[in-house]
Amino acid sequence: MPHQTDPADEPEEPDTEQSRPLGTGPKFYTAMLCYAAIAVLATVTLDGNFRLVVWIFLAGLAIKTYVHTLRKP
Repeated sequence: MPHQTDPADEPEEPDTEQSRPLGTGPKFYTAMLCYAAIAVLATVTLDGNFRLVVWIFLAGLAIKTYVHTLRKP
C-alpha cells in the first residue's frame, strides 16, 4: 500500500509577503535617501525653473521606486 501523507503533517512555508512590511529593505531606503540627498543639493545649488524640473524628476523617480516596491513579490 502506498504511503499517504497528511497535509497537516507537512511544515508550512513562511509567508514572506506578510512577514515583511511593504516598502522595507535596504535597497529601498538607500534609493529614497539618495533621492532626498540630490533634492537637497539641488535646493542649495540651483535656482529658478531648473531646480523645479529637478524636483519634479526626483519625485517621479521616488514614486516609481515606491510603486515597484509595492508590486515586488
